[in-house]
This record gives sequence, C-alpha cells and structure tokens, in this order.
Amino acid sequence: MTKLKTKIQLETSDMFDIPISITKDLIVTGSGNGQSYNKTQIATYAVGTDPAALPIGALDSTDKRAYVYIRNKSTVTGEIVNLYLQITGPAYHKIAMVDPGEFLYMPFANNAYIYADAEIGTPDIEFLILEK
Repeated sequence: MTKLKTKIQLETSDMFDIPISITKDLIVTGSGNGQSYNKTQIATYAVGTDPAALPIGALDSTDKRAYVYIRNKSTVTGEIVNLYLQITGPAYHKIAMVDPGEFLYMPFANNAYIYADAEIGTPDIEFLILEK
C-alpha cells in the first residue's frame, strides 16, 4: 500500500479585501492499478491529435478516481507537456499544460487513462498516480 500526505497552504494579504489563509491536509492511500511512480519521456505529436497514454495499467476503481502528480523535468524553454482526457471516440480534451520545471497535482476521475504529448522536443516527466 502506498500512502501520500500532502499539505497545501495558500496565503495572501493583498489579493482580497481581507487577508486569507487556506490550509488543506490530505492523506491518500493508493490501491488498484494506479500505484505507479514512474519516469518517462513524452513524444512530440501534432498537439492534441494522438497523445500517448501514460504507461500504467488502466484505472479500475469505482469512478476511476485517483490523485495525480506530474512534473515536467525539462529545462528547455518551450518543452511544454500537455495532458488530456479522452472524450467519446478519438477526441481528446486538454486539461492542463505543464511548463518546464513546473508540476501539477490534482484529483482525477471518470477516465481510465491520462494522455500526454509535448509541444516541442521530448521532455522527461516523472509522475505518481494513486488510485482511490
């Protein structure tokens, strides 16, 4: 069993009329196929036409729910990683763009796979998928 504890803290004193501080603690325990920490290289395609599924088994839990962490390890300007969900048939819907050096952490549901392609180049990513 894989366990991940996350703590997200957002603070601002000048964005809203009053100072705000939001803290969220979450412990996620992985199960099913999606207990995957992996590194892979993302190929360049005609963006959005045929992205590749991240190399893990299909998510198979109820509602195919997971927490997803993806980091674009590239340091090359423009090597953006695009992430997609597959809609009905061959259509894909872009859900995120991860610039070089950036990371993404999000809940994910109702799709068996996460798909990715690169704007240019072949950036390396690392990812962790914890299926609920």
